[in-house]
Parts: sequence; structure tokens; C-alpha cells
Amino acid sequence: MILSEIGEIANHCWGNIRQHFPFVDLGAYIAMPKHLHGIVIINKNR
Repeated sequence: MILSEIGEIANHCWGNIRQHFPFVDLGAYIAMPKHLHGIVIINKNR
């Protein structure tokens, strides 16, 4: 899929979540035409 400009921003932000929240693990995600789905695992033990 070719992402729109906003899709590119969303993709970039997804990749940077761990920089802001080191206690979060990221699972699979998929960019849809108008939104995205992703698995976010919050690990409070960190």
C-alpha cells in the first residue's frame, strides 16, 4: 500500500512510541486507508 502523507506520519509515530514510553512493547500493526490497528503491550514491571 502507498501511504498518504498522514499515513506516513502515523507510521513514523508508531515506530517512536517506545522512545516516549519505554515500558510499552509493540506487537503487530497494520495501516489501513483511514486508520491503523496495532497491538500495544503495557508492561508495568519495567
